[in-house]
Amino acid sequence: MFKSVGLIITTVLTGITLLGALIAYLAFSAGPSAPRMIETPSVGQMTTTAWTPRGGISVSASTFSDAITSLGYAHGRSRSWQIALWRQAALGRLSEWFGNDAVRIDGWVLQLGLAKDARLAVETLDPGSLELLKKYAEGLTLALTSNDLNRGVPFLLLDIQSEPWLPWHSIAVERLFAWIATEAFNVADQSDAAVADRALRSLLHIYGFGLNTVTGVRTDALDFVAARYVTGDSGIPFFVETELDYASGTFTGLTVPGTLIAPFGRTHADTWALLLEGTGKMGMEHIPADQIVLEYERLSLSTHEELVGILRFPGGVLLTEPDKRAARATVPTLRWSGFDTLTDTEVWLSALAGKAPSPELIAPVGLQKTQFSWTVTGSPVASERYGNQIVFISSSGEELTPQRTVSTLIDLVSVEDLLESDFSQSARESVPLLLGRLPDSLITMADEREAVRYLQNWNHRYGAAEPGASILEVLTREILHQEPGTNFLMADSLLLEQLTATIQFLRSRFGPELSGWRWDTVQQRQIHFPGSTPLPADGGRKEAAFVGKYLPAFISGPGHPQTFTWGSARMPERLAASSAWEGAVVTDSSPLYFRRPSVDFSAFLGTFLTADRPPILTRLLRSELQYSTNLVPASDAGLSTSISPASDDQ
Repeated sequence: MFKSVGLIITTVLTGITLLGALIAYLAFSAGPSAPRMIETPSVGQMTTTAWTPRGGISVSASTFSDAITSLGYAHGRSRSWQIALWRQAALGRLSEWFGNDAVRIDGWVLQLGLAKDARLAVETLDPGSLELLKKYAEGLTLALTSNDLNRGVPFLLLDIQSEPWLPWHSIAVERLFAWIATEAFNVADQSDAAVADRALRSLLHIYGFGLNTVTGVRTDALDFVAARYVTGDSGIPFFVETELDYASGTFTGLTVPGTLIAPFGRTHADTWALLLEGTGKMGMEHIPADQIVLEYERLSLSTHEELVGILRFPGGVLLTEPDKRAARATVPTLRWSGFDTLTDTEVWLSALAGKAPSPELIAPVGLQKTQFSWTVTGSPVASERYGNQIVFISSSGEELTPQRTVSTLIDLVSVEDLLESDFSQSARESVPLLLGRLPDSLITMADEREAVRYLQNWNHRYGAAEPGASILEVLTREILHQEPGTNFLMADSLLLEQLTATIQFLRSRFGPELSGWRWDTVQQRQIHFPGSTPLPADGGRKEAAFVGKYLPAFISGPGHPQTFTWGSARMPERLAASSAWEGAVVTDSSPLYFRRPSVDFSAFLGTFLTADRPPILTRLLRSELQYSTNLVPASDAGLSTSISPASDDQ
C-alpha cells in the first residue's frame, strides 16, 4: 500500500514538474533560434553575434566593417517584425498589408517624403560611409530573408515575406524615427494631418519622446548616465541593448533596428545620452504663393493607384490648401529638418566608432561625458544641476518627470538606487497641502477618514502595493476633471466632494477594502504588439486574423512619471504612454543596466503568463549569452547557410 501511495505521489510530483517546465518554456523562453554558422561574402573575417534571453545583442569582430555587418544581422534576427513594419511604414506601403485601414497613413507618409528624400540622401554619403551602410544592409538581408523568420506568426498571418534590405531603406527608417521623435499633434486636433499622424503612431505604438529624461551621476566610486525613453505602449520595445567589440574599439548602449542610430551609449572614447527631441514644428503662417509648389506622389493600392497632392514650400509643407481669395491668409504649416535631403548616417557611424553624436534630423539635446564632468548639449526643457555630482535634463516639466526628486539623491551611490527609486518629492510636497484642506471637522464618513489616514501614513513612494499612491492619483484626476488647471488650494467643500468621488470610484472598480487599492492594480498599464490596432479590421480576412491574434496585455509594477521608475499617470493632451525603456551605462567597462516591459505575444500562454510580470532591472552580461551565430567568409564553394527551426522575433 505504501509503495502504491509513494508511486502515486511520485507520479503526481513528476507531472507537476513537467507541466511547470512546459509552462515556463512556453511562457518565458526568449531569444532567436539562430543558425550556428553562416558563410557569407559580406565579412572579411569570422564574426560572432550572440543574444541574451532578454533580447540584448553582443557582436565580436576583427574590423569595424565586419561589426557593422553583424549588427545588421543581429538587428534582423532580434526585431524582424518591427524592422519590416517600420520599413513598410517609411515607404508608404502599409496599405499593402493592412488594406483600407492604412491608406490615410500612407498618404501622410508620402507628404513627409520619407522614402523620396531617403533615395536622394543616400547619394550624398561619402564612399566609406556608403560602403558601411551597404554592409549593414547585407547583414539585415541575411537575417530577414531566412526561411525561419519568414515563417514567424506575423508574416504568416498577413501572408507576406520580408524583402531584401537596400541601403536607402535604413535612411527611410531613420527619417521615420526622427519624425516619430517630433511631438505628436494635440489629441484634440481632428485635422486630416493630425488624424493620419495619430494613426501612424498608433500602429507602431510609439508616440514620440516628449517625456524623456537623462541623468548624469558622478560619485567617488563611479560615473554613470541613466536615461528614460518613454515610447508609448509597445509591448516589444524598438530599442535594442547592444555591445560591439571590433578590436580597435567598443560600443555599449542602445541601437535602433533598421538604422545605425545610437542615441545612448559608451565607447572607448566618449559617453552620451540624447533626449531624442524631434525638430518638427507646427504653426500658422502666410506663405507667398510663388514659394508654394504642388507635387504629386503615387499611392499604390491593391486595385488601383491614387495621386496624393502635396503643397511644398522651402523647408516645409502646407497642411491645408490656402484660401486664394485672401491674399494674406495664414494656414497650418509643418517645418521639419527632414524636408531637406539629409541623413545622419555618417554621424551615427562616427558614434559607433567612438565619437559622441550631434545629429540634425533629431535635435542634439542631451548629455556628454567630458574628462571631469557631464556637459549639457542643446537646450532641454528642464535642467537641474547639483554641484558636480548630479545633472538632470528632460523633455518636459516637473509634473511629468522626477525633476523635483533629484534634490533627494545627493547621497546616491549606485545605479540600482537610481533606477529602482519610486519616491516622489512632488508627492511629498503636495500631500500636506491636500491634508491641510481636509480638517477633521469636515470628515464624517468612515471611508473618508481611512483614506485620509492612508495619505497621512504614506511614504510618498509609488510602490506596487501602495494604496496611498492610488488615492492621491485618482483624487488628482478628479480635481483636474472638475477644475482644469487648479491645484489642491480650492474650496474645502469642493475638495471633500472630490475625495468622496475618488473613494466611490476606487470602491466600485477595486472593491470596498482600501488595503486592496494597490498602485500596480490601479495604474492600468496596457501594452500592445506593434502593428495591432484597437479598430475593427476592414482590410480582409488576413488583417482580421492578425489583429485578433495580438490582443493587448496588461502589466503591473511600481513607478510614476515623477519617480525614476516609470508608471502610468493621467497626461492631459497626450497619447497613452504605458511603456518605457530605462537604463544606465557606467563610464568604465561595467555592463549596461536596463529595464523595459516586454510580453512574448508569440509563445503559447505567453501573453497570459507574462502579462502580470513587472519589468525587472537586469544587465547585459556576456555570461548570459545563450544563442550565437558565427558569420564566416564565404568559401570557394559559395554561400551556405544553416537553417534553424521556425521562431518568432523576440
